[in-house]
Amino acid sequence: MMRILWRFLIVQCFVAAALFAQVSPVVTITGYVYDEVSFEPLNNVLIIVKPQRPNLKEWTSKTHSGGYYLITGLQPGEKYTLRLRKAGYFETEYELRLPKTEKYTELSRDFLMKPLRVGTRIPLTVSPFPYKKAKFKLGAEEILDDLVNLLKINPSVHIRLEVYPDTEADTAFNRSLTTTRAQLLAEYLTKHGIDSDRIEITAFATPDPLNPPPVKKRAKGKFYVGPVYIVVTKL
Repeated sequence: MMRILWRFLIVQCFVAAALFAQVSPVVTITGYVYDEVSFEPLNNVLIIVKPQRPNLKEWTSKTHSGGYYLITGLQPGEKYTLRLRKAGYFETEYELRLPKTEKYTELSRDFLMKPLRVGTRIPLTVSPFPYKKAKFKLGAEEILDDLVNLLKINPSVHIRLEVYPDTEADTAFNRSLTTTRAQLLAEYLTKHGIDSDRIEITAFATPDPLNPPPVKKRAKGKFYVGPVYIVVTKL
C-alpha cells in the first residue's frame, strides 16, 4: 500500500513540475503618461501594445487617475510597439524591447504626448545642432527620426519650424545661422518622406525671449543652443 502511495506521489510531482515548466514568465509595464508641454498627467489615454513578432497577442490598456497605466502578460525578450491615442494630442509611438528573464518582472516607463492644437509651440527637448554651427551634431538623427515618425503617424498635421540663435551676437550672423539650420531641418524631413507642403520655416535673428541665453556662465564645455520649436499650423 505504501509503495503504491509513494508511486502516486512521485507521479503527481512529475505532473506538477511539467505543468510548472509550461507556465512562461511574463513582464508587466507600469508608469504614467504626461503632457509634454505642461507635464500634466493624462487620463483616458488609449495604449495599444503591438508585438513586432507575428502570432503574439496584442494588448490594449488605458490610463487612469493621475495618468497611471498597467500592462501585464508581455513576453520576455520580445519587442513591442506602443501606440498612444488621445483626442487633442499627436498620436504617438514608442518602441519597447523587453529583457530576457525567467521570472516575473515589473518595469516602470513613463511616456509623453505632444498637444495637438493650432498654435501650440512644442520645443525639441534636445537641440540637433552644436553651438554656433549650422550643421547637425553627432546623434541628431535619433532626435529628427522621432519627429519624422510623429509626422508620418499624423499625416494631416502641418507645422512651422521656428529656429532661434545661440547668442545676441551680430544679427546678420544670427539670421544666416538660423536660416541654414531651418533649411537643414526641412530638408531632413522631406528626404525622409514628409511632404514639403506641410512644412514652413521661420528663422529669427535674436534669441528666444521666453528662453533666452543664461546670464551666468555655464560649466566648461556646456553651451546654450538656441531652441527649435514645432508650431502646429493646420490639422
